[in-house]
Amino acid sequence: MYADIKSKRTQIPALIGLWLLSTFAAMGQANTLYAEEETTKTIAPSPIITTRNEAPARRYLMIYYARPARLYPFSFGHAFIRWIKMEYGIVVEDFTYGFYPTNDDGLKSILAKVKGSLQLGYKENTSKSKRLDSLEVEVTEEVYKSTFEEAIMKDSSTYRLLSYNCLTFMDEVAKKAGLNTPRVRILGFLPKLPKSYLRQLKRKNNQRARILPPQEDVVENKQ
Repeated sequence: MYADIKSKRTQIPALIGLWLLSTFAAMGQANTLYAEEETTKTIAPSPIITTRNEAPARRYLMIYYARPARLYPFSFGHAFIRWIKMEYGIVVEDFTYGFYPTNDDGLKSILAKVKGSLQLGYKENTSKSKRLDSLEVEVTEEVYKSTFEEAIMKDSSTYRLLSYNCLTFMDEVAKKAGLNTPRVRILGFLPKLPKSYLRQLKRKNNQRARILPPQEDVVENKQ
């Protein structure tokens, strides 16, 4: 019996030693895991590579332009609109239209109705002006098509400076696009300046539209 007790006494220190060794081994393993975790956190993330498929498949933009008056009140400036369709960042459609009196009947249109027509082309509507103001609005495909059709329908419409002019053309297309539009005339009969109209159009549609800095363009013009 005494031998059994002595044997157990000799086993106790051995068991304690084994327990201490296992404890230190477990602590060492935990420290290694924490060290690896900290090392992982300090590694810089890999750069995100954007593929062609991640870009928006299609974007539809409408840009409203205002060209300043040269000799106010004999000139009120000009307003015109541009439609841009993009696929994966590439321009596939780019059309610009403005409404003019035909046959240079601008002065005659002050007193009488004359025939109007659409002028196609960005450069043709800017008249090489370097002081353009512009307002960009992103729209749906449905709005893009419906507003373009609305604009085409205005070709050969009657033009009169005080009642139906380039700004009226822009205003009707903007309404078709669902924008909140300001008045196009001052005191009920004088045409508003396109630049002033554009600023008010921005304020009324602050969540949808953004004023572009002068001469900033989303794409190189095609037409």
